[in-house]
Order: sequence, then C-alpha cells, then structure tokens
Amino acid sequence: MANNYTANPEAYQFYLRGRFYWNKRTAVDLMRAIEQFKAAADLDPNYALAFVGLADSYVLLEQYTGTPPSETLPQARSYAERAV
Repeated sequence: MANNYTANPEAYQFYLRGRFYWNKRTAVDLMRAIEQFKAAADLDPNYALAFVGLADSYVLLEQYTGTPPSETLPQARSYAERAV
C-alpha cells in the first residue's frame, strides 16, 4: 500500500489540530477533533489520514460521550474503509 498524504498544507494543519484535540481525550475535544478532521477531508477528499482520524474519533465517542456504539461504530467503519 502506498502512503496517501496530502499536498495541501491547510488540510495538513487541520489534521494536526485534529490529532491535538484527539489526544486530549475528553468529550468536547473529541468533537473538536472530528470537526478538524472533517475540514481536512473537505479540503482534500483523498487525504487518508483525515479519514483515519475520523475513524479513531468515532471509535472513542462511546467511551467519552456515552454515545451508543450502534451510532458510532458504523461511522468509524465507514471512515476506516474510506481511508483504505
């Protein structure tokens, strides 16, 4: 598999901010991370790392926000498949 990075520096900045918020591991920060990853994906729809970040975030939503896995896991899977 080839690495799929972005040539868009703004998308990369959104991705980095997403990882920053994701690493804080609070409900509010996970939602902020999702916003940042979505912004990165909007700027570069082929940016695999943005979709990985979204998948990572949705997997953790149950633990940190209490959202049922029936709502979060399908989205996490969809984003993970999109990244591949």
